[in-house]
Amino acid sequence: MLKLLVADASEAFSDALCDALRDDFDVITCDNGYDVIPLLHEFSPDLFLLDLMLPGCDGITILESLCAMDKR
Repeated sequence: MLKLLVADASEAFSDALCDALRDDFDVITCDNGYDVIPLLHEFSPDLFLLDLMLPGCDGITILESLCAMDKR
């Protein structure tokens, strides 16, 4: 089964998305920017949905960090 990481500050949006995709994906969620990179390393998702306005660390900073680590 494909793995999906949803990083979004809105619990309602994350829950609705997870409910819709749970049959096709092994889904894990994150609601803040601090936990995204460790979860990416631990979970190794096939698909990653990133909110740009996360508390703690915004989506652009997370993407820049991933590019600096050569994680694409």
